[in-house]
Amino acid sequence: MKLIISLIFSFIISAAAFAQEVTDGWDSVMKDYSSAEFGKIISGAEYKKAIETKESFIKKNKKNKKDSGKTTETQLEPSLVFDVPDSPCPLLILPADVCYENLIVKQGFYLVNLKFNGGKYFLELRQGNNIPVAAIEAKGHIAPGKIILKPQVSVENVDDKMIKINYSGDNLILESILWKL
Repeated sequence: MKLIISLIFSFIISAAAFAQEVTDGWDSVMKDYSSAEFGKIISGAEYKKAIETKESFIKKNKKNKKDSGKTTETQLEPSLVFDVPDSPCPLLILPADVCYENLIVKQGFYLVNLKFNGGKYFLELRQGNNIPVAAIEAKGHIAPGKIILKPQVSVENVDDKMIKINYSGDNLILESILWKL
């Protein structure tokens, strides 16, 4: 019994090696590609024949509509890709620990929320379950025109000691410079 099982497993494992020896590899694909006639003018009959050939490969729905009250034509197939909802706040990836007004902000991922307080703009960094970590003062200007942009944030290394955070959105272009630790 063990001998039969081991023989079966050895055949299954070695089947891939036999299949690899039979194929020509990418050479056959490249030959087909180089022999293809790109830009060839075709007639209407050839076009219709190609469409009919393509449609012949599409499987027809053999389910009888009388069997169930619902039609399957209007139903969408389940998708493996889920829709990702847009976040109202952009995500900032802070590459290093920084210091702002005697507050150490650790490297990591932060949601950036724009706050206006006392005539100044602040970039509020939030982490975890929307916990505010720091409010960093940002300077900038109002973008010309009435262009409403989706908020975006980026980080730029100025040198070995400084990081610049750029924020754009809501007709604003702001920046803030922080010191690395």
